Amino acid sequence: HMLARHLRASLRPCYKRALSGVPFHSYPIRRNFSSSSSVDMSGRPSFPPSKPRVYQALNLGCPYAHRAGWILEELGVDHDVVQIDLANKPEWYKEVNTKLKVPALELPDGHVLVESAVIAWFALETWGKNASKPLLSEDPLERYQVRLAVGALEEKVNPALFHILMNEDPSKKEEKAQAALDAIKEFQALLPDVFSPFLGILAYPFIHRLFAQKYWRGFDVPETEEYARFNEWRRQCEAMPSLKKTAPPNKDDFV
Repeated sequence: HMLARHLRASLRPCYKRALSGVPFHSYPIRRNFSSSSSVDMSGRPSFPPSKPRVYQALNLGCPYAHRAGWILEELGVDHDVVQIDLANKPEWYKEVNTKLKVPALELPDGHVLVESAVIAWFALETWGKNASKPLLSEDPLERYQVRLAVGALEEKVNPALFHILMNEDPSKKEEKAQAALDAIKEFQALLPDVFSPFLGILAYPFIHRLFAQKYWRGFDVPETEEYARFNEWRRQCEAMPSLKKTAPPNKDDFV
């Protein structure tokens, strides 16, 4: 029962933000972004910022906020990171985002952007041409495939993974696991033939956190031919240097 309460308190808002619309203070971890700003949390950082500033969860746990930090890192955008303790939100954060959500991207011209996928597309369209290598083809078909795959992840995969975590009935363990694997196969079928770093940034923050399902529920995607394409895509995402700079640690770093 204690485990169930912890899971509901820490992971539900990430998988089902629609339940409350407010993100959370999830599992505690030991390390911070190397690029994090040193901020006096009693007052709002200087406004407008001198360079793009991304607001993220204090402990890096939220995959939505992860998208915003990862896209800026991958594009090589010089930016600040401010970590917000969502268990003890500073009053001044209402001035940044009235809904108190993360991520938020504050620009030097005073505009504040919200919603992680929208922020990622904005960053791609604003700074993408300056990247050392393209993150996404200009081909409309490839862009369509990326949107389709992300839709399948958010509509099918994420809810199925959430249900695994919330399930307390051992008799339903196999049923929940199979539902998740079926959703992953559907997502796998939509992966573009050529690896898209941008799709990785939009989708992989959620898959990266499969260590939660493995740690608490013993679930992972099998290394079999049936899931070969998914697991290869997973390895390609893990190989992106910008992931290592922006991702939360694995279960061994829990406190």
